[in-house]
Amino acid sequence: EIYTLSLHDALPISPPKAARHFDEDARQARLFNSMMSRADPVALDVVLSKVAGGLPPKSLSAFVDNARSYPREEYAPALRRYARYRKATIRARALVALAAIDRDFGSEAALLAMDDPTTEIRVLGVELALAYTAPHVEEALMRLLARDEAVAKIVRKARR
Repeated sequence: EIYTLSLHDALPISPPKAARHFDEDARQARLFNSMMSRADPVALDVVLSKVAGGLPPKSLSAFVDNARSYPREEYAPALRRYARYRKATIRARALVALAAIDRDFGSEAALLAMDDPTTEIRVLGVELALAYTAPHVEEALMRLLARDEAVAKIVRKARR
């Protein structure tokens, strides 16, 4: 028997599902970037509704990074939620983005970071506490340094 294959038979008609999903994530990340850089309320509503519905990883990263570049108080509830996200890198970036909004949010981000289970993020909390000082933040910082020897050691080493 002789089989003949045409070029059409050898090549897929559409990209594999995983490739389409990756392209969709990248497209949504670019969309977040362009919409968050604009200041109009319609773009803000679209971004916030997408965030409320849950985001794939690439779009989540784009949202958190753009929230830092274009800080708006409206992003604070989502950033607070992502400050408790399962991945430490997202938590840290969400805390920095929250702090970028203003001094009050900076204090809040410092307090949230100092309560994080990860040593690196607790150290970020110390840095945020030093940048956004307030009496209640300073008290929390002193309690953290007294109870967490690993963080205290890192802070002492960085101060030398």
